[in-house]
Amino acid sequence: MSEQIKIQEIFLDAKKKQSSLEAYNLSLAVKQKASEVNNKALKAEVSLFLADILLENGVFDQALEQAFEALQYFSKSDNRAKHETCLRTLAITFGKLENHEKRLEYSLKCLELLKAFDNPKEVIRIKNNIAYSYMMLSRYNEAIAIFNENYYHPQACSNIVCASLKNIGECYLLQKEFERSEQYFEQGLKIAIKHQFADMEAAFYFFFGELFFHKKEFDKAYDFTLTASQILTDKYQYLTEIQRILNLQIKIEIELNLKDKLKETFKEYKHISNMREQQILGNSNKAIKFKLEIDEIKKERNILKEQNDLLKQANTKIEQQSIALEEKTKQLLKVNNDLEAFAHVIAHDIKQPIRTIRSFIQLFERDLNTSLNEKANTHLSYIKKGAIDLSDLVNDVLQYSIAGAITEELVSVNVNQVIDKIRKNLEFHLSECNGQIIAEDLPTIIAHKTPVIQIFQNIISNAIKFRKKNVAPIINISAHKNEAYTVFEISDNGIGIEKKNIDKIFDLFTRLNSKSAYEGTGIGLATVVKLLKQYKAKIEVSSEKGIGTTFKILFPE
Repeated sequence: MSEQIKIQEIFLDAKKKQSSLEAYNLSLAVKQKASEVNNKALKAEVSLFLADILLENGVFDQALEQAFEALQYFSKSDNRAKHETCLRTLAITFGKLENHEKRLEYSLKCLELLKAFDNPKEVIRIKNNIAYSYMMLSRYNEAIAIFNENYYHPQACSNIVCASLKNIGECYLLQKEFERSEQYFEQGLKIAIKHQFADMEAAFYFFFGELFFHKKEFDKAYDFTLTASQILTDKYQYLTEIQRILNLQIKIEIELNLKDKLKETFKEYKHISNMREQQILGNSNKAIKFKLEIDEIKKERNILKEQNDLLKQANTKIEQQSIALEEKTKQLLKVNNDLEAFAHVIAHDIKQPIRTIRSFIQLFERDLNTSLNEKANTHLSYIKKGAIDLSDLVNDVLQYSIAGAITEELVSVNVNQVIDKIRKNLEFHLSECNGQIIAEDLPTIIAHKTPVIQIFQNIISNAIKFRKKNVAPIINISAHKNEAYTVFEISDNGIGIEKKNIDKIFDLFTRLNSKSAYEGTGIGLATVVKLLKQYKAKIEVSSEKGIGTTFKILFPE
C-alpha cells in the first residue's frame, strides 16, 4: 500500500469521528504527512476540515487561521466547490464573532463564485446571509432589496419565503415604517401557520408585539406577546427568544401598570436569564476545554518534532563525517586535473600575445635609427596592447587557479556591504558610462567575504562591459528566500545572450563577442562557477538578445 493511500485512509477515519478531539488529532497527523510528501491539495482539504472542527467547538480564531490557509490553495485551484466552502466557512466564523463587515465581505465573494454553479437554492441561502449582514449593519434598504429577491424567487422554499417576510418587516420596523412592517408580518404569519413553523410563528407574534408597543397600542402588544410565549413550549431550546419576549412583556406590563403580573413576569425573566447564562457559560467552557486540549496536542507534537530534528541533525553530521575523506580526495583529483588543463591552455593561449610583443619590438628596433614617427607610435601602441592582454590573461588565470582554495572558517557576510564595496571598486567604470547599481535590502549569507565580492563583481563587471551602445547600464540586484536557498537575482539591460550560447558562457576562455568590440579573457564567469562550488551554491542564467540578462545565484540555507 502506497504512502498516499495510507494518508487518505487516516483522513477518512478522521472524518468519521466528526468534530471530536480524536478527529482533530488524526487530521493534524494527516496534514503533517501531506506536507512531507508535498501533497498541497490534501493539506488544504485537511485545513478546511480542521476549520470545521474548530468552528463547531467554538475556537473561532484558530478556525479562521485554518480556513484562510485552505483558501490560499483553493482560490488558485480549479476546485470551485472547495473554494466556495472556504469562503462560506469564513463568513460563518466571522458571523459567530459578530464581525458583520467581514461576514458580508466573504458572503459576497461566495455569491460571486456561486454564480458559476447551477444551484439556485445555495444562491438563495447565501443571499439571505448577505441581506442579514446588511440588516445588522443598519443598511436596511440593501437588506430589503435582497430579502425581496428571495421572497419572489420561484425556487425559494416556504421556510426562506417566511424568513424573508419576517426580515423585511423587521427592517421596516427598525425604520419606524409601521404600516409597511405590519403588511409583511401578516403575510409571513399566514405562511408560518399554514406550514406549522412554530418558531417562525412565535417570532411574528413577537414582532407584532414590538410593532404595537411602538404605536403605543399596549393592549394589542400584550396579547401578541403572550401568544408568542405560549407557542414556545421547549424553553431550553428557545432561551434567547423567550428572554427577548419576556423583556418586551415587562415593558408592556409597566406601561399597563400590571403590577401583579409584572412581579411574576420578572421572576420568570430572571429564571430564563440564569438558564441562558448557564448555557453561554457551558458553551464557553466547552470551547476553552477544547482549546486547552488542542494546545496540549500541539506541544506534544512540537516536542516530538524537535526530537526528530535533533536525530536528523545527528545522522546528517555522521554522514558528513563519513564522506569528508572522500570529498577531500575528489578535491585533490580535481585540482590535479585543473593543473593539467591549465598547462595545456596557458601553453597555447599565452603564445599569441607574446608573439605580438616580439614582432612589434622588432619593428620598433628597425626604425630606431630615425626619430619616432606615426608608424613607430602605432607599433608602440600595439606593443602596449599586447602587454596589457598578457597581463590580463595572467591575472585572470591566477584568480581562477586560486578560486576555491580558501580554508578559513565561514562567516556571516552582509551582502549589502559587499555591493557597497563593489560600487567603490567599479566607481571609475560606472562614472565613465553613467551606470547604476540598484540593490534592495539584501540578506546575509554564510560564506567568505572576499570570494563573495569576487562573485558579484565579476557578474556586475560583465553587465557594465556588455552594455548596449549609447545606453547607460542599469544593474538591479534583489533577493528572496525559499525552503532550500537564498536566491540573489542580478539583472541588466545589456546586449543579452542568444539562447544557443547560454550554456557556453561559463566555459573557461569562452568569448562570444569579438575582442575588438568587447575586451576580456573569458575567465570571469568560469571563476564565479568555481567559487560557488565551494559553498555548494548554484548559478542560473536567463537572457534575451538585445533585452538584457538575469543571473540567479542560489546559496543553500
